[in-house]
Parts: sequence; C-alpha cells; structure tokens
Amino acid sequence: MKLLDEIRRQPLHIRHLFMWTMVVITFSLVGFAWFSETQNDFVALLGGKEQEQIQEEAPSPFAVIKNLPANMLRFFQKDNDEPAPAMTSTIPPQRLP
Repeated sequence: MKLLDEIRRQPLHIRHLFMWTMVVITFSLVGFAWFSETQNDFVALLGGKEQEQIQEEAPSPFAVIKNLPANMLRFFQKDNDEPAPAMTSTIPPQRLP
C-alpha cells in the first residue's frame, strides 16, 4: 500500500493526471482486445461470401472474457513471426442501399 499512500500525498493536479492516464491505458487495452476479437466480423461485412463461413466459426460472446488475459499478453508481445496477410482477391465497389 506504499504506492497508494504516495499517490495520496501528491497534489490534486498530479492525482488527476495519474487518474486520467490510467483511464486511457485501461480503455486502450479493452479496445485492443475488443478489436482483435471482432476483426473477423469486420472482414465478413466487407467480404460477402466469406461472411457465412465466419459466422459458422464465430465463438460465443463469453469467449472474449475468457481470452482476455491472452489478448492482453498479445498486446505487449511483438508478432514478428507472422507475415502480413496478403490480399488474395479484390472486391469491386458496391452501391449503398
């Protein structure tokens, strides 16, 4: 609890700065975990035919919570082993409804 005591001894503007820094870091981690889990859904929205295949393989909504520690570890690790995905086909532009 030494860290909390040290924070409490700081002036109010320093405590606010610390609080907002922690808020930004927390929301960034949650946003990264959410985006990495829903990345396939975004591709499916753009792909059309691939959407049916991805929907069949979609995990339950609770899988995000179960895999949260692994997603947070993936945030801090560098992925040098995985090559960048190559675009295999182009999708022509479509008219909006």
